[in-house]
Amino acid sequence: MKKLFITGVFIWLFFFPVTAQVTSAPFYLWESDSIPFSPYIDANHRVTFRLHAPQAKSVWVKSLACGLKPLEKDEEGIWTYTTPEPVNPECYSYAFIVDGTRFIDPANAYTTYSYRVRYSMFIVPGPESECYQNNDVPHGSMTRLWYPSQAVGHERRMVVYTPHGYERHKKHYPVLYLMHGFSGDEEDWPEDGRIAQIMDNLIAQGKAEPMIVVMPNNKLDQDAAPGYDRYGWMMPPMRNFPRNGDGTYEKYFPEIVDYIDHIYRTVTKKSGRAIAGFSMGAFHAAHLSKLYPKLFDYVGLFSGFITKEDENKSLVYSDLQGKLARQFAIPPKLYWIGIGSIDSGINGAQKFHTYLDSLGYSNEYQEVSGDHSGYTMRKEALIFIPKLFKK
Repeated sequence: MKKLFITGVFIWLFFFPVTAQVTSAPFYLWESDSIPFSPYIDANHRVTFRLHAPQAKSVWVKSLACGLKPLEKDEEGIWTYTTPEPVNPECYSYAFIVDGTRFIDPANAYTTYSYRVRYSMFIVPGPESECYQNNDVPHGSMTRLWYPSQAVGHERRMVVYTPHGYERHKKHYPVLYLMHGFSGDEEDWPEDGRIAQIMDNLIAQGKAEPMIVVMPNNKLDQDAAPGYDRYGWMMPPMRNFPRNGDGTYEKYFPEIVDYIDHIYRTVTKKSGRAIAGFSMGAFHAAHLSKLYPKLFDYVGLFSGFITKEDENKSLVYSDLQGKLARQFAIPPKLYWIGIGSIDSGINGAQKFHTYLDSLGYSNEYQEVSGDHSGYTMRKEALIFIPKLFKK
């Protein structure tokens, strides 16, 4: 079997590594006809990972599906690991670690990313993961568009989901504004969050009202997802976004609402708008909903919270009790707080729920199994979205 040595940028093209270490040493790659099928999910929901890397000295797989596990190599240079127990139905990400360097699975076309780092992904089928799959149901549309932003003085990017039939019908639709966490961008909910699949399936099952879902990029220091930002597609990863918590994003958020109301057929009143977010997105949702109490009738905090003693001096975040009083003077129809049962922020979420209760403000609090990850984020969306816009 003909084999090929490739180094540098060609390794990146084949493996799409998640660290820069990959360019430091050559790896023995293979032709397409020798790539073993991976991952394989058997009828008992055991998962088998495979990688053809005959020159490698060690191969590991890392995933919430199995933890960190070593693969074993056979005589043909194929490394294999099979989970000893069935894996629960869910959507999982994973990566291989080959001689200390991480790679996505070259046999798997399905990927997602976080912090501009790409991972392979797969779904274990079952009732719990049914809504994450592309089932035989009517499908909505996902549109990527740019809007003019006064907050930064140039255009910024967002993703918009419209339900099946939007193009044909003349009705107006309610809108859910859905925001990502610190490690994400406007592609976080479409990719890791599986939001198009969730919406299609919930609507088809009659569990959710047809609605528009708007997913902006809530990092003002980043105009768009990797590959689309105005700084160029090779922009290095950023982990420090100075304006994430200075109040600017919240102050200018109505420009997004105005833009969506202008170009889509929306229900342009409080009862037709919801706002929610995961982690940092929950922080923004909480502050936005109290800053503009007449905009949103539904509020969802997914694995995030705000505190009474906020050290940020921005006027957006100040006077929490006063702003909450104005928000709940005509209370939202739903104020929902969700948190993973093993999330490190669970105490903060519980305290904020208790604080709202102490002020007599109606809110729902729910713990779901999971940590601070997309695993929990998707579960929270499945609970929150069916509660919206019920007549």
